[in-house]
Amino acid sequence: MRSTNLQMHKKSKFPVILIGIGCIIYAIMVRYTNFRIPCFFHKITGYYCPGCGITRMFYHLTFLDWKRASQENYFLFWSIPLLLGLFLVYYFPFSKFEKSRWRKKLINITAIGYLIGLVIWSVVRNILSI
Repeated sequence: MRSTNLQMHKKSKFPVILIGIGCIIYAIMVRYTNFRIPCFFHKITGYYCPGCGITRMFYHLTFLDWKRASQENYFLFWSIPLLLGLFLVYYFPFSKFEKSRWRKKLINITAIGYLIGLVIWSVVRNILSI
């Protein structure tokens, strides 16, 4: 059973690696060209989506401009450590914690809390931009 679980985990890492490579390629294109993917939600509604500013945030991070990066999208900038921690716990579980019944609950509660925070951030940033 352990080997089957391990094989399943290896297969599920492929899309994550592929997305990571795509993000690196996109970051290089943004840094050295004028190519940007526009936010269609903002173009249609005029409101900022929770992810608006993420391209500009990562652009400033490539120059290690922490202040400007945080100004582009505060919530995502300051929650990156939480997302990385959640990613590590989900894809690289620790041996004792892997079998814990609390692991799945912790991941789910953290993910739900994060999504609630993202919705609140989306509302607040649109109220403040008026």
